[in-house]
Parts: sequence; structure tokens; C-alpha cells
Amino acid sequence: MFPTKHTLYDDFSYKGKFWLALAAGEEPHKVDGVLRVTAGKNIGLELFGDFVLPRRVSDAMVTGASPAVIHGQTDGGQALTLFDSFRTSRHLGGAGHVRSDYTSNLCIIGAWFDGEDDVRFDVLELGLSHLEGWQDVIAFAGKRLGDDDARFVYGLTYKAPVDVKVAVSNPPMTFSLTGTLYQDEERNRSITLRHESRIDLTPAAPLSLDTMFRLVADVQQFFTLMVGEQVFVRSCGAGTNPMILTLEPRPVWRKRSAFRATCSSISSTCAKQKN
Repeated sequence: MFPTKHTLYDDFSYKGKFWLALAAGEEPHKVDGVLRVTAGKNIGLELFGDFVLPRRVSDAMVTGASPAVIHGQTDGGQALTLFDSFRTSRHLGGAGHVRSDYTSNLCIIGAWFDGEDDVRFDVLELGLSHLEGWQDVIAFAGKRLGDDDARFVYGLTYKAPVDVKVAVSNPPMTFSLTGTLYQDEERNRSITLRHESRIDLTPAAPLSLDTMFRLVADVQQFFTLMVGEQVFVRSCGAGTNPMILTLEPRPVWRKRSAFRATCSSISSTCAKQKN
């Protein structure tokens, strides 16, 4: 299974049903809507209705104004969780139906959570810019095998770079520099294959959301120093999902970091691999 093709720099949208996170046993009031993500600018949710049932419209300004957690499911079956949301508008459409809009600071694609404290990561996958060039990756080789009047034959070979794995003691985890093969198809026209390098971090104990963001900042800074130019996070997720999208400022590079103490061993191992 190929991971989601979206990165933190892509604009995209999902149609589906959305509802407020409720206690176990409660029946959710699901509303049709569209989640629209504008990279780096907005995580917006448009609902064709509202989370407040008609009989509770008098409570609308309180009940649905700032939901702590919104759950959703795309038409394709993908789970969505929105955190730190608030309603930006609520009005009647041309046919007299309620329309409402929400904006969120954090979206996790691929899982449902009841709150930020419930989010834990057993493994973290990071896609960073410039890694392929820094590794000098040559993953594909092609050769024309022959042709005749009826067909053209071409052979393509894919060879992923050897993984680099380093045991990190503080915080205890396994650091791995690896890669992924992505495939995009356009029916009857083309198949596109691309290689992207990534960082896999497997902690000894599951990471909380805040710890995850701090670790991501450390890794980003480390590879910025290694590559020699600013490195950006292209994607952030756990396995093939969930994927994390955030517009909220999170803890960034710290003056003192336990992770930085082990950077020298990672650096030397990566250098050996390149040579």
C-alpha cells in the first residue's frame, strides 16, 4: 500500500460526514461537509448544516462555536480528526438550509482521537526536503530493449538506497534513513514512479503529540546543518497513516536537546553510507 500522496505543501479537499466527538454510547449527529486544506494557510470545514440539532438552535452560539474535537469520515472511508476548531460563520442558504464554516489548527488524517492527550506515536515517518540530493540518490535505471513496427519495449529498474539505522540512547529510539516508492497512475495514459527519502523514528515508548513536534523540530534542524541549507518538513505521519497537518505554532528548536547529543553518531553513520 502506497502512503497518501499529499504533502504539507499540497492543497486538497475531502467530501464526507462530520460529527462532534462524544462519550461512548452516544449517537453522533453526522453532517455532510467538505474539508478544504490550503497549505500553510487554512484548514477549513464547510458543513451543509451544523452540529447543533434544529431543536437546540437557541444553544447554537455556545454548543457548536468552539468544539474541542471534530471527527469525520471521507467518502472514501478515511478517518479524520480536527483539533482546536472554532466556527467562523453560520447562515441560511438560498433554500433555507443552515450552512456553517469552521477553521481548525490541527488535522490528523487516518485516525480518530478523543483529544490531543490520546494521540500517541509508536513510529514517526518524516519526509524532508533535499534528502535525495544530499544522499545523491540514483534510484532508477532505464534501458531501451528493442522495438518493431507494433510496439516499443523499455526496461526500468528501481533500486532503493541501503537503509541507514542508528540506535539513539537519549531519548531512546531507533533512527532510520530509508525511502519509499510512490506510484501515480492516469488511466490509459501513464504511470509515474518516484522515489522519496524519509526518516523513520521508532521510540522505545510512544510519543505524545507535543513531544513529537519537538522531536520533528530537532530532526529538521539537524538535517539543515547536515545538508548545508534550510530543510523543510514535507510530510509527517505514523506509517502510511495517520498524517498530521498543523497551522498552530508548536515548540521549535530548543537551545539544549537530548537528541542533539547523539547527532554525531548519526552523522558519522550517514557519512559512511554515502562513501
